[in-house]
Amino acid sequence: MLEKLKTRAQKTRVFDRIELHHCSESSLEIDSLKNEIDLALAFAVLHEMPDLNVVFKEVNSALKEKAKLLIAEPQGHVTDHSFQSTLDIALSNGFKLKDQPKINGSKSAVLEKTLRA
Repeated sequence: MLEKLKTRAQKTRVFDRIELHHCSESSLEIDSLKNEIDLALAFAVLHEMPDLNVVFKEVNSALKEKAKLLIAEPQGHVTDHSFQSTLDIALSNGFKLKDQPKINGSKSAVLEKTLRA
């Protein structure tokens, strides 16, 4: 999957602006990125993660102070209740809800890092 992304990024000449990163089943493996990230994007992936507490703690640690996390989950696949549970877990791991923008076909939210989880 990462090779396909790399190929597409090279074709569209954006590969020099992104960093590909392979994670494990139990961790995003981003300890080396503490307080370095301005914006994180989780698009149609959180519902696949086995432990959202781990995900949000690790993302929180990697984000700079007041940095943003945009999450979007597929509307037809993720229930309102499940999406709200995801938001609740994020809020309990050092994020606050800033906005819920409309993204076609998605349930979405912009979260801001408020503290270290």
